Amino acid sequence: MTRPSTIRVEALDRNSKPLDLEVSGLYGVCIQHEMDHLIGKVFLDRMTDLSTLTQLQEFDAYWKEETATVI
Repeated sequence: MTRPSTIRVEALDRNSKPLDLEVSGLYGVCIQHEMDHLIGKVFLDRMTDLSTLTQLQEFDAYWKEETATVI
């Protein structure tokens, strides 16, 4: 599921004054990411294919030899 590219935020600032923003780009992505945390979600909950979580080139470069000696 992709996130919207532009979001509208209605909130209260630290002085309880109404705040109404329309944001996009990185700022919008950051707000959506932090809102996920507030409702108990992490990025793994949003992933549709966990196979992309592995970085095989990094594994081969840094860990493969060490893992082979442990087994």
